[in-house]
Amino acid sequence: MRRWFLAIIVAFIGGSAICIILETPSEDVVSLITLDKRYSRMITKAEETISIPVYISMQDTFLLDPALIDTVALVSEDVEMSVEISDIRDAEVREELEGTDYHLYYFDIGFPDEIKTDYTMNFLDAELSITYQNLETISLEIGSLSLRFSDLEENAHLSLNRMYVVTNQSEIIPSVQGIVISLEDRTLGSVTLIDLDIGCNEIHPDLEHAIPLETAIDYHGDLEELMGYEYQRIGTVEAGEELLVSNSELWFIPFRYTSEIVPIERFPLYVTYQIYGQVYHYDIDDFQFYQQSHCLEVYYGSLRECIYYYQ
Repeated sequence: MRRWFLAIIVAFIGGSAICIILETPSEDVVSLITLDKRYSRMITKAEETISIPVYISMQDTFLLDPALIDTVALVSEDVEMSVEISDIRDAEVREELEGTDYHLYYFDIGFPDEIKTDYTMNFLDAELSITYQNLETISLEIGSLSLRFSDLEENAHLSLNRMYVVTNQSEIIPSVQGIVISLEDRTLGSVTLIDLDIGCNEIHPDLEHAIPLETAIDYHGDLEELMGYEYQRIGTVEAGEELLVSNSELWFIPFRYTSEIVPIERFPLYVTYQIYGQVYHYDIDDFQFYQQSHCLEVYYGSLRECIYYYQ
């Protein structure tokens, strides 16, 4: 009886040891961190991509091998688009967050099947859904995107002389205060701007409060000093304002944010203008106006995490 009891105890201890050995270790849990960002792009060629920053806690993982990806899609509540990941690039940047080391990679999204002209797709609170050949799927929250698929054509009435943004460097996360722009009127002084759009529903150029400039201003100028009063950056923009284009004249056009000030580093400019009552459009391709380092601690409130568990 005693031998039988001892055998049960030994079997129990052995089984417990096996369970401990087979238990998935903590390093088999992969944390992927993305940022809730604003993307506005004009896609004019099949080879164009959008680079999505992704911080990951493990480098030796199939999640970083584009050859093992089966399908990819951009998904929001009411819109979905099939895309591809053309490359996953190691930025060779390491950051620590809450005791965990993260490595920065860029997931380059391409649109090989979507190169058509003159249509726009807006993704609010978008997710990048990636399914691998082993049928595992991860969903990365990346923010809001506006994608316009269009050909770039030379405009007969207008051309761009100069354009840059003025940012607020006093904020922890810099934001665009407005844009400095100069357009050349190829007509005889009959072009009137009636709308500017950067392709982001949360940010609107404010033609009503545009001011002419005698000379170029600093890239990091003080908005109140520039405007001469305390400009309200949050609110709505009144429609129906017009701006007469004069050759080589510089204008500062402030940006107004719908509900909160959000950073956007790159965007196109869609110009709507009229000549003697006839409406035309002039599209200026997206441009990287400035680049902000993605410090995890600074962007803490905008971080989104996806956890993958190895089976």
